[in-house]
Amino acid sequence: MDGRAQQGDTVSLWITRRLCRELVKTVVAYFNKPEVHSAEIDRAAVSPQHVGAVQEFLHQKAKSGRKASPPVVSVTSAVVLVDSVQVRTSAKVVQMSFPLGDASMAVLAMTPTETRQWLDILYQQCRLADWSLDIWPQWIQSLPDTDTVNPEARGKVH
Repeated sequence: MDGRAQQGDTVSLWITRRLCRELVKTVVAYFNKPEVHSAEIDRAAVSPQHVGAVQEFLHQKAKSGRKASPPVVSVTSAVVLVDSVQVRTSAKVVQMSFPLGDASMAVLAMTPTETRQWLDILYQQCRLADWSLDIWPQWIQSLPDTDTVNPEARGKVH
């Protein structure tokens, strides 16, 4: 995962499959909280029998609203193998803090919609890497793949 800090510095975070699995479980659990999806659709609590359909709808909505952006590219990017991540959540924000090894942190803060978009990107990368998809909920796996993946990016998936 490549990112650019506000100062313009870039960092490449290598996330292991083990850590990816834990991160996915944490983010999916966040979206399964009734107060989160109820806030996303601005309605009263969703009945339990409709949660899957609501999740799929919200995920599709976020996915279709994703705007293309240029990739983060830098020749002087710091590369860090991430072995932990701290996730803090509220109904309006998901914040992920990745330790960089020098006592500093890379922090990624996203709205629920941005988090759904990020989760979909992560899902697509896991598919390309041929990683097991058993941790991914049905409401992500059931959506048709409408992404066009840059063929040059395929070689960068590990």
